[in-house]
Amino acid sequence: MRIVVFDDHMLFLEAIALALIERGQEVRIATSASTCIEEVLDFRPAVVTVDVGLPEGDVMTLVSNIASVAPRTAIVVLSGMDPTELAADLLRAGALGFLRKDESIDTILRSLKLAAAGEPISLRRHPLREVKSPGRRAGPSRLRYLTPRELEVLHLISAGHSTKEMARVMGISYSTTRTHVQNVLQKLGVNSRLQAAALVDREAVATRGDGQLGPNLIPVTYPEALHG
Repeated sequence: MRIVVFDDHMLFLEAIALALIERGQEVRIATSASTCIEEVLDFRPAVVTVDVGLPEGDVMTLVSNIASVAPRTAIVVLSGMDPTELAADLLRAGALGFLRKDESIDTILRSLKLAAAGEPISLRRHPLREVKSPGRRAGPSRLRYLTPRELEVLHLISAGHSTKEMARVMGISYSTTRTHVQNVLQKLGVNSRLQAAALVDREAVATRGDGQLGPNLIPVTYPEALHG
């Protein structure tokens, strides 16, 4: 798998690049936003990681630019800083997930492979917690176009389940589940599962009396891995 790692700390870059290469990955590094874009355009990686604290420019602009020039490249925030306040905006800009720098290299690699496959990154040892999106909302006007099965899929997406897990839970095939996921993202007008979860604001939905998922109940959750 091709990976571009962008960070302003050369020691960290060299260490993680070496560790990923030793595990069979193709890796290029970048120490500036402009170099990162150049590497993405030239290398066409499956995944690019970016830090929240940039030596130059703005992380939101960088993520948006990467998403624009390389829409098939998964963008993952890999940081030692806490991006919680920026989470919703980063997701809207095109980021797919968040990782801590202090995770093990094997955990990071597994998560990057998930991101490359379009799966949300959810570190299972971390509990899920709610994150509200302060911006654009996927309110009832969008949710009403989802079928009952698609609403179930959206519920599972917000809980951080992978496609295989969703297929098992719903008792349907993997390919059918992928189709449902694609339909949900298309109807909500988003590019990733985490964006779908972030765009559903709790203030725009109501709880049904039986506590089950319905047209007006979409739990909004986010991995604790945001603290990265």
